[in-house]
Amino acid sequence: MSNLLDKFEQGRRFLNYHFERLVSKTIARALLGDEVDGYGYKVSPPVMQAVTKAREKTGQKKHSAPVKKKSPEIETSLTLDYRKDAWGLERIVVDTVSNHLPADSSGTCLAVEYLQDGIWVDFRAADKEKPVDAIRMKDDGKGFDYRLLGLLYSTKIDEPTSVGQFGEGLKLVAAACLREGIAIEYRSRNWSARPFARDETIDGNILQKLCFTVKESLPPQEGSETVFHKPGERLLREVADLPNAVLAFNPQHRVLATEKYSLAVFGQKKPYRPKIIDLQNGKTALFVKGVRIKNSFGCSVYGDSDFDSLFSYDLGIDDLSPDRQRADGHKVQAEIKYLLEICQNREVYETILRAAFAEPERNFEEYHALAPSFQPPSRPFGEDFHISSLSLPIFDIKKYHDRESKIKNYSLGKFLDSRWTKSFHAVFGEKAVLESQNLEANCDAQALGYQVIHMNHLLAHYLRNVGIKTADALLKTEKEYQWVEREALTEDEKALLALIPDIHRVVLGSNLETHVRIYEGEYLVTRSADGQKLRVGQELITPDRGFYYLHDPENPEQGLIGIKRSTLKTRQDFMKTYIHELGHKVTGYGDYTREFTDFFVDALARLSVYFMERTAAE
Repeated sequence: MSNLLDKFEQGRRFLNYHFERLVSKTIARALLGDEVDGYGYKVSPPVMQAVTKAREKTGQKKHSAPVKKKSPEIETSLTLDYRKDAWGLERIVVDTVSNHLPADSSGTCLAVEYLQDGIWVDFRAADKEKPVDAIRMKDDGKGFDYRLLGLLYSTKIDEPTSVGQFGEGLKLVAAACLREGIAIEYRSRNWSARPFARDETIDGNILQKLCFTVKESLPPQEGSETVFHKPGERLLREVADLPNAVLAFNPQHRVLATEKYSLAVFGQKKPYRPKIIDLQNGKTALFVKGVRIKNSFGCSVYGDSDFDSLFSYDLGIDDLSPDRQRADGHKVQAEIKYLLEICQNREVYETILRAAFAEPERNFEEYHALAPSFQPPSRPFGEDFHISSLSLPIFDIKKYHDRESKIKNYSLGKFLDSRWTKSFHAVFGEKAVLESQNLEANCDAQALGYQVIHMNHLLAHYLRNVGIKTADALLKTEKEYQWVEREALTEDEKALLALIPDIHRVVLGSNLETHVRIYEGEYLVTRSADGQKLRVGQELITPDRGFYYLHDPENPEQGLIGIKRSTLKTRQDFMKTYIHELGHKVTGYGDYTREFTDFFVDALARLSVYFMERTAAE
């Protein structure tokens, strides 16, 4: 009887086990859409033994609990020391934001938010009195594969408007956060990742290699985000400074000039449109694709601005150092020059002119950009960048911006002349001219009622090339002769002039009417544009003892032979000078020509015949 009761009890437990297991699986299938094993239930050992034996008879395997899948790890080739000197809190914030900009994320918006009281709020609207539990930077773009965390590869290298191009940003931000003790998490698509450091000993040196722990199969999300958990005050200060570092967060900045055209050229993607900007905070900075370059010359941070310019600039160049601290000086100056020369905003020109006049010894970056072939920059845009005055190229606007020449084919020269001239006279007045290196010319211009403008020599050099007049342009300097009237000549001098008809008969073999004047000396005379004589200079000391003009300045219908009075001291000096100038009148040619030489050969032949006939007659 006892054996029967034992068997009945075992059967009851066996049915109870399978009933509960069947019911639990059915409920799980209905609620979750999947089955779950009943390994969580407590079952007495005898029943389990019976189940095991039954499975062994039917060939079933022993039931075992599923093994949890281990989260994947990404191991990079970078150590935490890689570029640590250049990557501090500022780069952590700025480069993280750069990764979420629409041009980089292929999204439409970017948000930077604080977690306060369990609610995400825009960092600019956050309550400064409340603690911040986390910082989130997110976009609504296409997201990215977590495997990129292990590669120095950028999917944006061919994107002309993207900030990222080196494939280092995410990794270096993570490494910098580990050094700073900041908990950071990346999220995108259906995964999240957190960085950690793994010690590795190589040749006795303990290195900390950057790695990531990845969680997969998370609920999918749109775009990607970066979360800083429990941020400190220093990180919060850097985030608060974002309006100064990223133009997208600075609604106060004003665009003064940009490219008029932004069309795609021959199927190429739309290029980044560079801009001249007024930050309206009394500071200037250099931005590349909307993000501030930390150092202009490898020196101090832009917060105190050592980018010594009159305006801020947002350029579209790609030649940057990987940490975005330096830009190629040649490309920066070429882009600035291009912007200034296509600019149609007179405010820009007038600001430059006033500054060059007010502080002529200060060399703003605009002056270096406009006149690169005149004098190289005093320092390059980076500590390891070198320029020599011999190697500095002359930048051609249309060559550097080939897209502009494809869109519109015209020369900027005629427009530059007009824009700068109008701006120059708007600032300094209609009777204003650039200073000349000739001090006397400056004095003469002032005597005529003009304002002579002294300004920065680099800009002045450029302005002269685009047509701004200098003090010299108001004046005409010409030679003038001090004539001696015939009544003032001595009797001996008059006697020599009376020999001219005889000279014609001997040298030319015929009579010839000539107009001869005697001058005392030759001087430089400065006149105004309307002919007013301003100044007579000192006498010119020249070897010339005479001249021939095809047209007499006082009577253009006749020629003029001028003889210096000092040649009238002897008959030989006078005749030698006069016959020389007579040769110019007769032949119409200058010295050292074959025609001029033939004249004297012919004259010598006639002179020889004349003396031979005279000797024979005697």
